[in-house]
Amino acid sequence: MTQGLTRRAALAGAAAAITACAAPGPDGTADFTHLHIAAQRDIPYGAHPLQRLDVYPAATPRLGPPPPRRPALVFFHGGFWQFGSRCEAMVETLCSHLAARGITSIAAGYRLYPETNHAGILEDAANAVAWATRHGQEHGAAPEQVVAAGWSAGGWMGAMLQVRPQLVHQALGTAESGRHPLRGFVGVAGPYGHWPTRYPLLFDLFAGTTREERTPNAFISANLPPALLVQGMLDAIVWPPNAIHFAEDLRQAGNPAQLRRYPLRDHMTVMPGMGILPGSLSLVDDIEGFVKGPVMRRA
Repeated sequence: MTQGLTRRAALAGAAAAITACAAPGPDGTADFTHLHIAAQRDIPYGAHPLQRLDVYPAATPRLGPPPPRRPALVFFHGGFWQFGSRCEAMVETLCSHLAARGITSIAAGYRLYPETNHAGILEDAANAVAWATRHGQEHGAAPEQVVAAGWSAGGWMGAMLQVRPQLVHQALGTAESGRHPLRGFVGVAGPYGHWPTRYPLLFDLFAGTTREERTPNAFISANLPPALLVQGMLDAIVWPPNAIHFAEDLRQAGNPAQLRRYPLRDHMTVMPGMGILPGSLSLVDDIEGFVKGPVMRRA
């Protein structure tokens, strides 16, 4: 069983990584002409080569008054904490479409195992959100308002920032007793509580921690920002009970949580651009509705 699970995870990560960033122009942008979006590439938030961001600024209408500024969405790619890239086609597709709908989207890279462990990965996630909090307004977002989001391992990262706001407060240098630094969280096929504990990688990546210390469910408290959890019900890599139980636990603590089940999607095809089924932008639709609905009402 362990070998089978490991192979499936490796194949998913490898498939996700066989992509490349859209080639930037001489001014450092990449043009998504069909969406009228020019992504700003390779913005550093740290010294490491993987600590880079690609910013997809919110589109503005050519006619009429500008729409209200909305929180920036920081998206963390997946890849079992050791594969993947912010340049994956699925990430570019998601971020460019959200930007076209008026939501500034930021694809965040981060250090990977074995170069760092879970603590270093979470530190990078918090620093990426801190950068977006400080600079999102410069790229069309509402000032100091951020939604953390991610797919697979990236969903775990965003969930940990949601339930452990002190990580972002430390990156920002703000009081941990203050307002939650996030305005919302979007998790796509993330491992929140049901861990395949016999993955050999997990022993090294999470060395020195208990199951509770690495599980977002264990940190749930009241007064958390709204959450949107999206899950492909055919997912054999990150099992559907992760999202189902995480949503239930959040609600039991009095937190708003939406659960979207995609009946005919698996771990990969839950993301836009990764399947041949109709409605491949359903994730874009759900995130847009979430940010423009519950998140904006909270902000």
